[in-house]
Amino acid sequence: MHATTLDRAPIEAGSCDAIHANHVLEHVVDPVALLTSAARLLRSGGRLVVEVPQELRRPLFDRVLGGLHPALYPARAPDPTHVEFFSAAGLRAAAGRAGLEVERVEAQRHERNTTSRLPAGSALKELLYRTEEWTGTAPDLVLWARR
Repeated sequence: MHATTLDRAPIEAGSCDAIHANHVLEHVVDPVALLTSAARLLRSGGRLVVEVPQELRRPLFDRVLGGLHPALYPARAPDPTHVEFFSAAGLRAAAGRAGLEVERVEAQRHERNTTSRLPAGSALKELLYRTEEWTGTAPDLVLWARR
């Protein structure tokens, strides 16, 4: 494990089986350069997994429940430390420009709270979570690519 930038990491080119970047790309001024550095470090067939927030689309869950109870599910402004914002198509294009073969890009939600005081509330929440993933409106995008 190294705490540095990929272009300065003391890692031999083509020596990594996998690289994971979790909520990093949105903080980088040149995400294609970072992805290119990652691709250089991957062995042939090596995998890259990148997760970014999908900030420009409000999650379906928040839109539906925000309409019912705005104080609990308010609209959120994008994080001010983020310099790049990604759609699924934009993330796919950036990886392609870096020379990576994109396997898939999916919208995901990692935290699911299905507790509810209403009898059907838990089922409604679970349905909304699943619908987010089916419609691509979950809060995070995950890219799987290989070199």
